[in-house]
Amino acid sequence: MNINQITDRSAGIKLAEAAGAPKTAALIADKDACFQDIFESAVSEIGPGPLVEALQKGPRLWSHMALSMLPNLGSHGEALNAALASSLAVSNHAQPGDRISKFSLYMGAAVSGIVRINNTNDYRNLFVKNTYEFNPADQNIPEGTVVRMYFGIEDDVFIGLAPAQETFIFDSSSPKIAYYTSAGIAGSQTFAFQP
Repeated sequence: MNINQITDRSAGIKLAEAAGAPKTAALIADKDACFQDIFESAVSEIGPGPLVEALQKGPRLWSHMALSMLPNLGSHGEALNAALASSLAVSNHAQPGDRISKFSLYMGAAVSGIVRINNTNDYRNLFVKNTYEFNPADQNIPEGTVVRMYFGIEDDVFIGLAPAQETFIFDSSSPKIAYYTSAGIAGSQTFAFQP
């Protein structure tokens, strides 16, 4: 599924309507609504089971984001996690701890971004709806180094910088890439790992 399908709200609206969640569909249609609000609305409106069923019909990233934002899905979350693991078919998607040749970040959020690898060299003013690739070698990081992405949020002023949870090993010969996507709006910014 390509990035336009991931960010296409109309697909989410159709899934919400099909699941019997008109309030959630209206929230998805609001371009200022963030993923957390949408997921919480769906749980409240139709429950975790139907939400998980609907998520499995959309892009994998939506499921990953729901799992990170809704930690109390219980057995439904476990089932969603298992479904994601069994459907992993793209060989170049890295898992935490894997050797990677680069990071890829899709800027879906309407804020300027700062991205660092191992807390070196800022990348500012990343434009919305663009995909950026970051090569640790460009930051003079040696082969075999444990690498981590750091994400910053700017909304007129610099708000903060936080490390991603996942770490990888830099290996320029690896075919694997660590994928991240930014989502939400200023004040509710989320960076999701997309294995």
